Amino acid sequence: MAISASTQAVSAREDDDVGGYISSQCCSDLEERIAELEQTTARKGNRKVDIEINGTINNAILFWDDQHERNAYVVNNDIDGNSFAIDGEVELEDRFEGWTVGFTLELDLLNAGSRDVDQLNDDGQTLVDLGEASIFIENERLGTMTLGFTSARGKTDGANESDLSGTYVASNVAVSDIGGSFFLRRSGAAAGTSLLALTWGDLIDPLDAPTGNIISYETPNFGGFSFSTYYGEDDIWNVGVGFNRDITNFTVQAGVGYSVNRDRGEQDLVDYEQVIGSLAVLHKPTGINFAIASGLRSFTETTRLNDGTLATPVDVSFLYMKAGLIRRLNALGNTAFYAEYGQFRDFQANAADTVTVAGLGGINEGNLCGGADVACLADGSDAEVWGVGLVQYVDAAEAQLYIGFRHHSADIDLVDRSGTRVPTVPLESFDTFIAGMMIEF
Repeated sequence: MAISASTQAVSAREDDDVGGYISSQCCSDLEERIAELEQTTARKGNRKVDIEINGTINNAILFWDDQHERNAYVVNNDIDGNSFAIDGEVELEDRFEGWTVGFTLELDLLNAGSRDVDQLNDDGQTLVDLGEASIFIENERLGTMTLGFTSARGKTDGANESDLSGTYVASNVAVSDIGGSFFLRRSGAAAGTSLLALTWGDLIDPLDAPTGNIISYETPNFGGFSFSTYYGEDDIWNVGVGFNRDITNFTVQAGVGYSVNRDRGEQDLVDYEQVIGSLAVLHKPTGINFAIASGLRSFTETTRLNDGTLATPVDVSFLYMKAGLIRRLNALGNTAFYAEYGQFRDFQANAADTVTVAGLGGINEGNLCGGADVACLADGSDAEVWGVGLVQYVDAAEAQLYIGFRHHSADIDLVDRSGTRVPTVPLESFDTFIAGMMIEF
């Protein structure tokens, strides 16, 4: 509207043959306007640092069915959720040529996260969370040192995440990122009494590396291999090796990581050590791909069980597999199909708390471990997940449209004080279907 009015004014004055006045007045107005805009524009305080602003917006509709209730929520997909990041770096010169220093500041925008909502809460958390605040120094021959608050996942080991399917936004090893806070339901019970104090996320865990204040080091790439380590908190440390390389018609990605966690600030206060690894292969001419990931966590100290004894928690493990196909079916971009299967063992075992065991045994918490044939301890759990879906890339918009279905089932064993198997309440299965879009900027 302002441009149109100015054009009309200029045209009128040109008709009056007063061009010199028009030229000076027009430029004067423009200069004043530019000065106003400069006063309201965010400026880079350090002009030597190259700044990049990036992020993702990833929203979806989550349909769920726990066999007693069906519903649909609008959610933020926590697999790769809404986030905003500022990356800065500067390449040094003269005697320090080849060195780069920089930083990353990332904020996660949490609202109705697919990992946080449940049958009783369709909003989850609404807050701005610090995702990363770190600095780094990098040399092309010596590697990269990073210091600050960051997630080791995807930064140093990330060893459980190898995936070349192009479907990460809809499906990956972190299965509980979609529906992980939904409660298990007891089959055959009245709707108002059927929810258990146990979530699917309590049974499913990809053994990710923690988020915290760490210092990490990663080597340059040597023939496709890179080595990494980190240390932080009080105390967490890790060593890992990754591999990523094209070999004739194949792309191969793999990783293995070993970590030890003795951090008393962790919610789980029992020390542990773990090994995780993954392998992904893509046949580039056909788009056929496959990925497998696995992990084992062993606890290294004792904890007090429901029966009052001290014992080491049972080891926990997982196995995750995915097969996929990437094809160019339309002008929008690639279409990636996938099928997945995951098995998660013993995440509820002898260290399961009294509320969980009482609910699974169908008894009052006060009666726990009360005698023969009365539930006392969990004796292991087995959760299985399978799913299918697809991702449609929209290259012109840097967007991904996706859908994904998952079916969850679980089996948990209980024993009495003497170790004799006792009945467990029957458990309902759980289904999710997610449809959404992620845009990167």
